[in-house]
Amino acid sequence: MNAISTDMVATGAPVAIRGLEKRYGAVVAVHQVDLEVKAGEFVALLGPSGSGKTTILMTIAGFETPTAGSIGIGGRDVTVLPPNRRNIGMVFQRYALFPHMTVAENIGFPLRMRKIGGAEARTRVEAALAMVRLEGYGDRRTSQLSGGQQQRVALARALVYNPPLLLMDEPLGALDKNLREEMQLEIKRLQQRVGATVVYVTHDQSEALTMADRIAVMDGGRIQQYGPPREIYDSPSNAFVAGFIGETNFIDGHVAGGAKPVFAVDGSEQKVALEASGAPREGPSRLAIRPELIRLGDPAGSELSGTVEEMIYGGGTVACHVRVGNGAVVMARVPAADAIGVRLGDRAGLVWQADRAKVFPR
Repeated sequence: MNAISTDMVATGAPVAIRGLEKRYGAVVAVHQVDLEVKAGEFVALLGPSGSGKTTILMTIAGFETPTAGSIGIGGRDVTVLPPNRRNIGMVFQRYALFPHMTVAENIGFPLRMRKIGGAEARTRVEAALAMVRLEGYGDRRTSQLSGGQQQRVALARALVYNPPLLLMDEPLGALDKNLREEMQLEIKRLQQRVGATVVYVTHDQSEALTMADRIAVMDGGRIQQYGPPREIYDSPSNAFVAGFIGETNFIDGHVAGGAKPVFAVDGSEQKVALEASGAPREGPSRLAIRPELIRLGDPAGSELSGTVEEMIYGGGTVACHVRVGNGAVVMARVPAADAIGVRLGDRAGLVWQADRAKVFPR
């Protein structure tokens, strides 16, 4: 990517949300949310539809008024300020470009609204075009651009006036898979170079894992877990997070305590040893284990075993679906070389390191 003009470098602003609540009549869309975003940090709000993530974004932007709580940007309370006084940039899924304007006019529109014109505006627009690799496209109409190019124009327009905070609402949702993955990396690199703080709404877990410094996983209007991608993936705080982020096998059973706690699989004589430090209280529970953490082993020497019902070839890996004693199907995603010789109907043991399994109350 081209060098960025010093005029285009932003200084990110921290965001502080305290006790945020948003009600629509009897419906609570956001419930008592606290969220800290550091200056220059890329934070993803991740969750299913209706989880409250877009509502939070709209309250930060000023398009929604909180029922309760406060919002601070750069140390300034903006809870009741209108959007045009918050000095933030926004990129939407639909881009919201003006079809009657050229690319340069679209990018320069925020400058015109701020009474910035003449040579300074032209310099900023040219720098923004270079920043998103669209030099020479200024005179084109937006209808002449591809989806990825339109997305770049929307990004340049949001950054042309150096906002300290950039809000992005599913900006890559309209792009095809390959272009979406390319733009994920491009947006992340650009954000790191300009230094702006980004709050990014998505329902795509891979997008959040790829781009974010920290992820706020949301469900039911609440933040279920907030932390770095690896922490969210490796150490989910509850069953919802474990099931929403990545692939996870869930096995129902109950925990039997003692010096060596075990997980007894429902409807089966099989028991799985647990790490004493991570075992929950005794009672009905769900064991969660990622498919890529499971190895196939000798059923006679394995705590959990079953019958191979399906094998799905995926290039370097094979997804082996094994039905265990209680009828549950557990998927092991193993290297293709480890699946050589395994056949449908074979008995197979399922093996993993005890500290990699998570057990949640049921």
